[in-house]
Parts: sequence; structure tokens; C-alpha cells
Amino acid sequence: MSDQSEYQLEDSLMTQIEDLGYERITIPNEAALIANLKKQIVRANGLSQPLSTDEWKQVISHLESGTSFERAKKLRDKFNVRFDDGSSRHIQFFWPNADDNIWQLSNQIMVDHSSHNGRTSRFDVTILVNGLPLVQVELKRRGGIEIAEAFHQTMRYSKDAYKAGHGLFEFIQLFVISNGANTRYYAKGTKHFNFTFPWADIENKPINEVVDFTNVFLQRSH
Repeated sequence: MSDQSEYQLEDSLMTQIEDLGYERITIPNEAALIANLKKQIVRANGLSQPLSTDEWKQVISHLESGTSFERAKKLRDKFNVRFDDGSSRHIQFFWPNADDNIWQLSNQIMVDHSSHNGRTSRFDVTILVNGLPLVQVELKRRGGIEIAEAFHQTMRYSKDAYKAGHGLFEFIQLFVISNGANTRYYAKGTKHFNFTFPWADIENKPINEVVDFTNVFLQRSH
């Protein structure tokens, strides 16, 4: 396919990822992101009832504090919640076994960081694990736009947008950028486009086409 708008590329990618077993949900803003997170934490930990206001306050206060490195560490740690009935229990945010996690997919989540620079931002495609945004995909139109622009866009987001509100987008661990024909990935903390990488097949041949890349790289087990 020689030409494809960003909207068409995004819609096609969403359908493909959904077919990999992700639950497609609509999250228009941070309020919806938080509501979903609260629900998925209860669901993933097998809690018998929703978290109360005081119980949830403990959890969100724990999640919204710390540097990006410290938040990544929280994914591996357990957190002790004191329940209203006087009991306590450690909850988890991420499990090593892929099948023990809840995998969701959303697009065009808007965050308001106008208090910093008078702007809002919308993120193309977001993969959420147990309600937390852990993988961000930024796309550019197929047929002429270099994916380096998508990389620079995530760099701009990192200055204000990911920190906005409760800062839940600071939990992102992995980025994928593509213009359809050229696709790369990189870890949180990457500062230069030269440190973005193509995935490769068993013969070490780069997998550049986003459809082929997605079928391998965005499998939940991977």
C-alpha cells in the first residue's frame, strides 16, 4: 500500500491488535482512564468488591508519586491496602505470566496539560495492562512522512503531557513508532532516534511493515 492516512493506519492497527486478544475500550480522557484503572485493579487482583473512596485514595496516591524509574519499580512490587473493615491485603499491578494480566487497547486518549503550556494532547494508540498505560504507539501517514517525527513527538509529550494530571502515562515502558512501511521500537528513557530499533525475524531480517511487526512484537506473550 503506497499511501494511507494516519487515521486509516490507526484504525487498521487497532483492529489488528484487537484480533490478537486485546479488549478494545474507549477512554476519552484522564477521568475515564482512572475509572478503568480502578476497575481493572479490582478485577486483576480478584477482589470481591470495588475499592471504597478511602481504599482507592491509598492506591492512586501510591501510583501517582515518584520518578519514572520509581514507577517502573512499582510494577514489580506489591502494595499493601488497608481496607475499611480493618483488614489489609497486598495487591499487584503486573504479573510475570502474560495470561494473568488484563490486556486492553484504546486510542486518542486526551490529556490536558494546559496548566503548563496551554495545550492538550491526544495519543494515537495505547496498550494498557491491568488498566495502566504501558505501551504507546505513535503513527505517521504512510507515504512520505519519516517516522523520526513520531519519535520527536513522544519526546515533546514527555516534557509535559505524560506528567499531566495523576501522571499515569509516566508508567509507559515501551514505545512503537511507525509510518506503516517503517516501524521501530524503543524503551522508556531513550533520548535519540539512533537508539530506536527494528524488530527482526529468525534470520535477522528487519520486520519493517507495521502489519508484520504487530503480529510478532505485540503478541501479549511477547
